[in-house]
Parts: sequence; structure tokens; C-alpha cells
Amino acid sequence: MTWWIYTKKLEKFVLLDFSGTLSIEAVNFGQTETLYSYLEKSGLVELGVASETFFWNEIVTPTWPEGSTTRRGYAGIIADRIISLSADGNNLQRNLAVQKAASLFMASYFDHCRIDPAWKNILRSLQNDPSTQVAVVTDHYAEATAMITDRMAAWDIDAIPLEKAAKGTKNPLIIANSADVGFHKIDCRFWRAFHDRLFHHDHDDVRILFIDDFGANEAIGDNYGNNQFTPREERTRKAIKKVWGNSVDVYPFIIRFAKTDPPQAAERKKLYSSLVEKALAYIQGFVSSSCG
Repeated sequence: MTWWIYTKKLEKFVLLDFSGTLSIEAVNFGQTETLYSYLEKSGLVELGVASETFFWNEIVTPTWPEGSTTRRGYAGIIADRIISLSADGNNLQRNLAVQKAASLFMASYFDHCRIDPAWKNILRSLQNDPSTQVAVVTDHYAEATAMITDRMAAWDIDAIPLEKAAKGTKNPLIIANSADVGFHKIDCRFWRAFHDRLFHHDHDDVRILFIDDFGANEAIGDNYGNNQFTPREERTRKAIKKVWGNSVDVYPFIIRFAKTDPPQAAERKKLYSSLVEKALAYIQGFVSSSCG
């Protein structure tokens, strides 16, 4: 890993959400045409996860608050939930099968969490800019931190978790994951932890660009997105601005379509690609503009 030490003062932060923003494939995994096939391939269907609705409503939604704010991990938390719902919960052999299936399913999911190649050049450019700090800020499970690190490494971009970042200097790309921080992005404590890790005192004249879909681009069955993105956007705006003040520029990265009539995969990709192009142009303008 290469560590860079810069003497030029940091002037800008570019903060990017992961699922639904950097990675549309992470969202696509949860779409109807994909999700059930992997539930079946992993063995979870045979072990009681009989439908997508059951998966979202009985497995993911009840465990998400803990799974995304602790380091228990996706595989462990969904396995424990499936076991707790079984009338045969004390059957050791079945429980081991559930744990194995949950691990297989988790591996398939994170394998799908690929960053869209359209982001590659801008991420590398931002990392090489001595006056700009780039970070991925995400509400996610614990395994996502290592996964994002590996994705960046494949593009020759050094990345570190927030807890390893140094104060008052340019860091490698920072990964601020709610599972590591302990709070979601709607909570000002998430942003306070981020701020206090990187600054000795005040953030002076640093400007922030925050790009996020606020859950709007998530799969239809995922309760993280379903009709919650508007209040989540409002709460997140308030939380980040409570810590960073008016130096924050919030850019909603939202694919506009009716949830009752979602586009097919090819059309979804086209809409996403168009949105990425607009976001990249916005980032370029933000980075090129002078402070003040």
C-alpha cells in the first residue's frame, strides 16, 4: 500500500454512497429476476426462506438495524435469524446447513457488489488530487468494508477504514461504513465521528460534496428504500449539516421511475449510466471551483 503525505491544505471532500450510487449491481442483486435464483442456489429456499417477500420482511428488515450498526456481519446475522424462526432451532445439523447456506448467499451478494467502471477515472483522479479527500460513506454490513477495499485495490486505489485515517492530512480513500461507526447516516453521530476522526478542531474552510441515493434506487422489496428515501434524505441532510454546516453540497443521485412499474434491467442500466455522467460532470465542476 502506498501512503501519500501532502503538505497542501485539504480544501474539498467528495463523499460517495456505495449501494445504488457507486454500485448499481449491488441493487440489481435484490431485483426479482436475480434474488430468488441465489436464494435457491445457496440452499436457503430449501431451509425455509421460501420467497423473496419472506426474505425481505422476515429476514432482512428485522435484522437490518443491528446488522448495519455492528460488526456481526451479514452471513452471521441472517443465519441466526433463520434459525430463530425455525421450529427445529435446536437441530445442530440443520443449523450448520443454515450457516453454510447463509455464507454462500453472502458471498454471491458481495461478488455482485461491483463498482460501475464509469467511476474509475474520477476516483483515481480525486485520490491523486492533494487538495481533495475522497471517501465512500455507506450504511452497510461489516463485510462491506473489506469488499470495497478490494474493489478499490483492483483499480490501484489505496483505501482504508475510517478508524485508520489520520487527522489533518490527506488520507487514502476512506471507507466510512455504518457497521464500523455504529450509526447510520441519518444520525449526526455518524458525521460527528467522521469529522472528529479527520480534524483536530474545526473543519475551517473545507467544502463537502455528498452524493447519495438515500435508498431511492434500492430493489422494490428492500424496506431500506420503499417510500423511505424522502424522509431519509431530509434527515441525512439535517444530520450532516448539523456537523458540517453550510459547507455541504448535497447531490441526490436518484433514478426516477415509478416503483409500481420498474424498468427492466437494460433500461435501468441506461438510466443509471445517464445519471453517472451527470454526477461526474458535477464532481468535476465542484473540484475545479475555488474555495470561498
